[in-house]
Amino acid sequence: MASCSQSEPSAETKAKVAAFDSSWTVMGATAAAWGDSINTAASFCENACKQGDEMACCEHLKRTKDSLMMPCKNDMGMFQEMKKSWEAQKPMWDSLNTKFTALKEKAAKGEGTDKEINDGLAELQAALDNGNAGMGEFVAKFNEAKMNCMKNMETCKAGWSAAACADKKCAEMHKKS
Repeated sequence: MASCSQSEPSAETKAKVAAFDSSWTVMGATAAAWGDSINTAASFCENACKQGDEMACCEHLKRTKDSLMMPCKNDMGMFQEMKKSWEAQKPMWDSLNTKFTALKEKAAKGEGTDKEINDGLAELQAALDNGNAGMGEFVAKFNEAKMNCMKNMETCKAGWSAAACADKKCAEMHKKS
């Protein structure tokens, strides 16, 4: 009967909150690191495309240059979309983080019932599980895009180094002697 009239969370429930806090913190750190990785990759790709756009090129090689750079520009677009998608998720994470902080403080102060705290943890655990699954998908897609981007950059560099202007009047730096 004493448990029916319980007005504060039990030691067991407080321990569950503490255990969940560890998982939540790991997810937050992993998400922040991945967000940094996507920002770095997008910036790197944008800079590489900008450098490619700024390369000297005669009119005769413009079509070749554009063709060589197209896969890299597509990669840049993919990274930018990933970045936008990631940034769109941030408000949801912030909201869940606020909810967990409030729940954790409530349990620490001895407020709320076991049911209240455990229901809140169950909701947050479901969000954490979904977040971890989504993170796995994001990371796999990111790693594949990164690998393709590197391959495309190498192909572009090799293609550009082999490009030569056939017009003898052209003072293009890529003319082969």
